[in-house]
Amino acid sequence: MISIRRISLGGGYRYLMDSVAAGDGAAERSNGLARYYASSGTPPGVFLGAGLAELDGRRGVEAGSQVTEGHLEAMLAGLADPITGEPLGSAPKAPRGSVPVAGFDLTFSPSKSVSVAWALADEGTKAVIYECHRRAVAYVIGYAETEVFHSRSGTNGIVEEDISGVVGAAFTHWTSRADDPQLHDHVLT
Repeated sequence: MISIRRISLGGGYRYLMDSVAAGDGAAERSNGLARYYASSGTPPGVFLGAGLAELDGRRGVEAGSQVTEGHLEAMLAGLADPITGEPLGSAPKAPRGSVPVAGFDLTFSPSKSVSVAWALADEGTKAVIYECHRRAVAYVIGYAETEVFHSRSGTNGIVEEDISGVVGAAFTHWTSRADDPQLHDHVLT
C-alpha cells in the first residue's frame, strides 16, 4: 500500500525534519511522535531515484548514500540540490490563500501479514523480507518516474513536462506509532 502526504513549502518540511530524519539527535528534543520516527535501531535515510544523476553539478549522487538533515533542508525548504545548495528550478506559485507544495511523503507499507512475518522471523529471513520490500519500493519509484511523475511549467502550470527522474530520501521504519510490527518506508520526494 502507498499513502501520499504533501509537504508544504516553508514550514511544511519542519515536521519531517524533526520526525523523519533519524540519527541526528532530533529524538532528544522532540515529542513522542518524533521519537517514533527517530528511534534507535532504524537505519539512516538513503537517497534513491534517477534524478540523483543530475545532482552535485551533474557529478551525481550514489543511490543508497546517507541522507542528512542538511540534505533534507536543502531539498524541502530551499528546493535546491541537497549537495551544492544550487536552486533546482523556481518555487511553485500557489493560488491566493494556499501554500505551494515542496514535495511529497510517499509511505510504502506491505500488508500486515508481511510485517508480522518479518517481526517473527529469524535474522536471515528478516533480511530477505527487508530486501524484497526495498526492491518493491525502488521498482515503484522507477515506474512512477517514467509513467506518473511530471513537472509543470507555463502560466498557471498549464504545460505538463516529462522528467528525467526524481530525488528521493527513503527512511525505513520497523513499527507503527503504536509500536506494532509495521515494516514501512517514508520516501520524501
